Amino acid sequence: MNELGLLGRLKLRLLVNQFRTFREHSKFKIAVVTFFGLFFWFGLFFLFHGGFRFIKAHVDDQLFRSLIQNYLLALYFFSLFLMLAFSTGLIVHASLFRARETEFLLVAPLSESGVFAYKFVESLSFSSWVVLLLGTPVVLAYGRYVDAPWTFYVVLPPLFLLFLTIPAALGTLVVLLVATFLLQHRKKVVVLLLVGLVAGMVYLGLEVAGVSRERDTGVFTNIWVLGVFDKIRFVQHPLSPTYWMKELVVRLASGRTDGVLFYSGLLLANALFVYSLGERVAAWRFRHAYSLAASLGGGKPIARGFRLAAVLRTAFFFLPARTRLYLEKDIKSFVRDPVQCAQFLIL
Repeated sequence: MNELGLLGRLKLRLLVNQFRTFREHSKFKIAVVTFFGLFFWFGLFFLFHGGFRFIKAHVDDQLFRSLIQNYLLALYFFSLFLMLAFSTGLIVHASLFRARETEFLLVAPLSESGVFAYKFVESLSFSSWVVLLLGTPVVLAYGRYVDAPWTFYVVLPPLFLLFLTIPAALGTLVVLLVATFLLQHRKKVVVLLLVGLVAGMVYLGLEVAGVSRERDTGVFTNIWVLGVFDKIRFVQHPLSPTYWMKELVVRLASGRTDGVLFYSGLLLANALFVYSLGERVAAWRFRHAYSLAASLGGGKPIARGFRLAAVLRTAFFFLPARTRLYLEKDIKSFVRDPVQCAQFLIL
């Protein structure tokens, strides 16, 4: 049996055992989490379905309406692409370089490539929940809006998996390269990436805000909308995976088959290519990078959580003492985990 299959059986057994312990959890807690998860999902579904119907009701020209829908879908997939790249990168870093399980796997008779593949699949599965909450409502709402055939709902899930693999593999590749060559400056690299992302968003926002002044027109007119689309035309670039995914959604929803194999092949080829790069880097330098990361230590403890917890205890003075202690514990645990904090900021 190959290494990934062996480790996959181990993870499956762990998940089954963890699922069996659900009966030990509070039923009220499970019910609350399930309720709000379903409420959020259906809320997004009806919101986007209503948005598509709003566009249809207020935009008479069919070509212009299709243009708006195409840009909205492409922009949405672009946002998911960025979120998944950052999210998977953070989770992979924690999973590869901070988890005790990795230390055990590296001393086991397993190759670096096998450990990398196992951790990549684990991180992709963990980070893909954001797509289930944010991605599926939009796609299903669009399919419902255009009355898509049944093949749309059958073919789309594997294509979604291919699309998700590309940003996840890119984020993982960046983490491996940083750990290999810039590990001592990893915090600066993360700060630079975040600053660049925020600066790009601010610049794009200013460009969009200045469209009405450049075009000498009001807001939400046809000319203004075309001007905004001109500023974000990069999401529709033919070489972008977001464009390929958008084309697949539009073509499958309308019952068209032309170009489906072509764009599916592009997603598959690029997913395999980026993942192969990450696997080669892991086979080349992962063990050395892990040793270097372990020698650097865990860094300075985060004290900000203690001050924040004190503020919360003061703000919620009216709560019982035991409830305030639980609140303080949760805040400290949240702030001490940079992965959870970063995931929250990304969302």
